Amino acid sequence: MSAAHAHSPALSSSPAAASAASPAESALALQAELLGGGGLVAAAHAWVRALAAQVGAERVALALAPLGGGPALRLVAVSDGSTASAPTPLNALLLAACAESFDQQAALIWPVPSDAGADPCLPRITLPRITLAQQRLVGEGGGVAVSLPLAAGGDVVGALCVQVHAAPDVFHLQALAALAGPVLAQLQADCAANGRAGGRRPASRGSGRCGALRRGGRWRCCWY
Repeated sequence: MSAAHAHSPALSSSPAAASAASPAESALALQAELLGGGGLVAAAHAWVRALAAQVGAERVALALAPLGGGPALRLVAVSDGSTASAPTPLNALLLAACAESFDQQAALIWPVPSDAGADPCLPRITLPRITLAQQRLVGEGGGVAVSLPLAAGGDVVGALCVQVHAAPDVFHLQALAALAGPVLAQLQADCAANGRAGGRRPASRGSGRCGALRRGGRWRCCWY
């Protein structure tokens, strides 16, 4: 048994109460959070908070790759309210878990459920994969870590990490990630376009909205 299996303290938050909403209604509610306005960062924070509440997660983290296909992901939002850009040990673990899924372009779960063979979805995500970052996250916080890539237009644009008390409905999480990926990619592109256009300064990072840094005399999105 690995250390990650041996060290599994209970998470502090209890699973969310069962909801009467159907999967389709839940998905639409999450899409509404993304489309609610306020720019990339505000939308990402609203989405991860809503997803964490829906699935009863301890935390949900979302990371995006730079536009143009840069190699490094950046943590955009964490559902527990912590500052995603802060260089904390937990943020490093969450970002590493996202990167592991992003690099392999595959959904990952740790620990692997004992009944994985009976789940029609799980065999596809538990065949030989590197899960060292998932194991480290579980080793520190317990529960189950599930990380999934976010895609848009055939490209992987980011990744999502969900830390929960017990194995979630991975198929449902994959469906939600598939819906969110194109919207997040468009929000990121809009954010960068607003910065490239110059003119009015985009909302500051502190406002929880788009966030921008001045580079070369122009305002450019901090996620670009």
